[in-house]
Amino acid sequence: GSYRYYPLARGKTDRHMEPFFIEIEPEPEKATSSHEGEEFIIVVSGEIELIYGKKAFTLKPGDSMYYNSIVPHYVGAAGNQKAELYAVVFMPF
Repeated sequence: GSYRYYPLARGKTDRHMEPFFIEIEPEPEKATSSHEGEEFIIVVSGEIELIYGKKAFTLKPGDSMYYNSIVPHYVGAAGNQKAELYAVVFMPF
């Protein structure tokens, strides 16, 4: 798909947080998802469109967002250029 995930905590067992570096290619469809937990993202390059519930945000390099992932959300490249970000996902087990 349009997301390439690079896990940053391989080998660490018994954890609840999952850190990633993510490359995101533009995509026409903006499907939201929701799941238990929380997410924290920091934009590295490009621009990110974050739809959170009924609100939409455009994040630029250096911008960050912390949100409850039970709320329907979409994170994608804004415009037609690739974007990159760091993300930490907390999943209660």
